[in-house]
Amino acid sequence: MLDVGCGGGLLSTSLAWIGCNVTGIDPNENCVWISWENLREDLKLQFKQNLVEDIEETYDIVTSME
Repeated sequence: MLDVGCGGGLLSTSLAWIGCNVTGIDPNENCVWISWENLREDLKLQFKQNLVEDIEETYDIVTSME
């Protein structure tokens, strides 16, 4: 899954908790830094500072909340 505009990673983390493999992206460096601070190693989850236009990978599901 791709979570566009992940902010602090609340949705991304919740999706990873239920077993999804999630990449959260946000253009704001501070948001990505906060997301990485809350990251647990046992989850299939990564965060990147990125714009959606620059994503080259494909995803089965894309979310963008709020």
